[in-house]
Amino acid sequence: MNPTLKYLCNQCDDLHDDAYEAIECCPQISEVYSCEHCKEVFGPNKEAAENCCDDVDPDALPIISQAELEANGQLRLCA
Repeated sequence: MNPTLKYLCNQCDDLHDDAYEAIECCPQISEVYSCEHCKEVFGPNKEAAENCCDDVDPDALPIISQAELEANGQLRLCA
């Protein structure tokens, strides 16, 4: 699994996708990694997040439609 970089507010423990948003919430933040599948947070240990759900059957993962990807701005355009 590919881990996702998140930003953790050190005062309120909220997770944010954007560093600027996290800094607006709390001035002290930490970079952490989250497993894309189970959303477990591993702190600065990217390798642990990469190996978190290696034993998960890929066919059991939810299927994300093209519309959902596009709505989240994650659709890659082919030239």
